[in-house]
Amino acid sequence: MYKILSYKSYKAIIYLFFFILVLCCFQLTYFEGKGPPTTLCSLQAIHNPEDQNASAFLQSSFQNISFCTFFFTFPHFFVVCSPKPSKFFVKWRTLADWQWDWLEGQQRRNSSRRPTMKYVLTCMALLLPYSFAVPIAPDFPRASTERLKLVEAYLDKFFPSFHKTFYSIEEQLKEMQKYFHLNVTGKMDDRTMEVMHQPRCGVPDVSEFRRGPAKWGKNVLTYRINNYTPDMHPAKVHEVIAKAFKVWSDVTPLQFRYTRRPADIEISFAYGDHRDGNPFDGRGGTLAHAFFPAPNLGGDAHFDESEYWSEFGKEANLFIVAVHEFGHSLGLEHSNVRGAVMYSIYTFTNPNTFRLSYDDVQRIQRLYGNFNVSHESKDTVAQL
Repeated sequence: MYKILSYKSYKAIIYLFFFILVLCCFQLTYFEGKGPPTTLCSLQAIHNPEDQNASAFLQSSFQNISFCTFFFTFPHFFVVCSPKPSKFFVKWRTLADWQWDWLEGQQRRNSSRRPTMKYVLTCMALLLPYSFAVPIAPDFPRASTERLKLVEAYLDKFFPSFHKTFYSIEEQLKEMQKYFHLNVTGKMDDRTMEVMHQPRCGVPDVSEFRRGPAKWGKNVLTYRINNYTPDMHPAKVHEVIAKAFKVWSDVTPLQFRYTRRPADIEISFAYGDHRDGNPFDGRGGTLAHAFFPAPNLGGDAHFDESEYWSEFGKEANLFIVAVHEFGHSLGLEHSNVRGAVMYSIYTFTNPNTFRLSYDDVQRIQRLYGNFNVSHESKDTVAQL
């Protein structure tokens, strides 16, 4: 069998096919250079729900083709590479010969092997491009590709998955849809995309880093306003911030005091990258973010200056957003209860009639207790 082709030619062919098959079968290729191995079939299934059954059938077929091709090539590779006098060579040579017996049946000794060899190599060359793990550039319209990138960026930021799997995008989509009470399909439907485009808080909805609730170990907290938005008079900013803190002090034993010195909670307005590892994205999208109680940045609240902040406006109401962010500053994570102030999607409520939801009150009181103690002063009016 091995005299049909020259030794060098046969060795080169085996090396080539074995190298390609290793890359294919173990899926060491990445879609656009990031994320887990992704195929055209799976991306189309996520983008278009009707393609899901066809995708599963094609992937199963191509996987079987890849396995059979790999099974044929593997022993021949070791026959060529093994030292001929060794027992290792004899074992792999036996397996390779057995494969030929299986392929050619009872006519192995009486017929020429050249046609069979050419036939097998030709089939391998033709089938490899259709192997399920070969990277194929998806032929989506430009808008669809941009939509997929937006979804990946949103999910990685707000629903991060630190245990990537082959279908991680679909799994993250399902988690996001379940969180926001949408139809759990794992597909990029219109309602899911609508939620992704709504203004929201920049804190992730799901995090695997936090273990247990974070809280302050004291009831008297200080805050400082480092700069002011040009959209509002500084005195109005102080008034709104104080009113937002009072929402939380009215239901807990906490007291908030303004200071011009370094404080527990530092408040600032910033554009884009402001050196905290969480850059803002311009107008719309992320409105603000805050850090849970901890040293250094812990408790600090940052507002995106690209927004147009107002006292009573609906687009980016400073009071509503501040109440939400100060909830994070006190240790509250997002809530998936619609109507709760800690719901991650921004919803305007008239500041004059605003009240915390039952969910918000229960969660903050689990951290700091009920408001059942007397305070000499719970005044948080800015001391200008």
